[in-house]
Amino acid sequence: MEKQVTKGWKGQAALEFLSYMSFFMVLFVITILLFANQQITEISGNKLLVAQETANFMAQRINFVLDGGDGFSAKFSLPHDILTQRYDIRVLGGNYTQVYINWTENDGKQVAISAPINTGAINAGAEVSLITNPDDGTGIWLNSSRGEFKITNSKGNLTFVQPAAGHALPPIDQ
Repeated sequence: MEKQVTKGWKGQAALEFLSYMSFFMVLFVITILLFANQQITEISGNKLLVAQETANFMAQRINFVLDGGDGFSAKFSLPHDILTQRYDIRVLGGNYTQVYINWTENDGKQVAISAPINTGAINAGAEVSLITNPDDGTGIWLNSSRGEFKITNSKGNLTFVQPAAGHALPPIDQ
């Protein structure tokens, strides 16, 4: 006697296997996406912490030179980036005596962190861009890719200097 195979059940095992594999593949992709989103959130949080530390460092150095009195100068280093993100530093006097660290995220979102300083008397020296704004008063923009800057106190007026591209600042006279 010959065995008869029902045509409707011939591919049943293969179809069930593909259904299970599809289900587990979708589950795997969702898990990977959730994990990646958590990592991105954690990196963004770390970037904000490092930026706040950098802003606080700048504010402390500015206040340190101000407290040093007339003729006091100090040279400081800047990180070139914040967790691989290029950033700008603005030091504003006038109405907004603050240090601002700001950058643009990959999605185009602008991010800014600030720290207060104890003076509004800010001046631009060599290789430092002056910011003038009637509402905010004056300030400066430091190029973080230059790596270092120097602040000089002249009767309470702070002057910022950076090296030219590819150069270093000369030693401070003692």
